Amino acid sequence: MGVVAGEVLTAIGLGAVALSCALMQERSSVGELASHLRQELDRYSPGGKLPSSRALVERFRVSPVTVSRALAQLAAEGLVVTRPGAGAFRATP
Repeated sequence: MGVVAGEVLTAIGLGAVALSCALMQERSSVGELASHLRQELDRYSPGGKLPSSRALVERFRVSPVTVSRALAQLAAEGLVVTRPGAGAFRATP
């Protein structure tokens, strides 16, 4: 019985490591996408519309959640303004 319990604990530990790695990868993807978008913001005039979330998903091959989080990060930095149903726009200085 000790061996089975040890195997279960090992499996739980490996699951936790896998989850942690997945979360780190996601955070990295969000940061990388936010960085790419930050560098491209000067292509848009203040108030200009950024590409749609769907276009960003296809272009950068990331999940919709990653796009949403990256845009939220840029919004928190005051670089973009998001309007539900309308899209994301370059913030006016």
